[in-house]
Amino acid sequence: MRGFGRRNFYSIKRFIKRDDSYVKTLSITCLAESLIEYFTSMTHVFIP
Repeated sequence: MRGFGRRNFYSIKRFIKRDDSYVKTLSITCLAESLIEYFTSMTHVFIP
């Protein structure tokens, strides 16, 4: 689970609590990037 740390998750939650649309967009982008990173690391594990 490299790239999808607990610290990133908490910072994203803190961003979403704010009502700034720019910050929401930024946090969604961060979440998408961390999810992509997570899935690519998973595929590296499963696919030789």
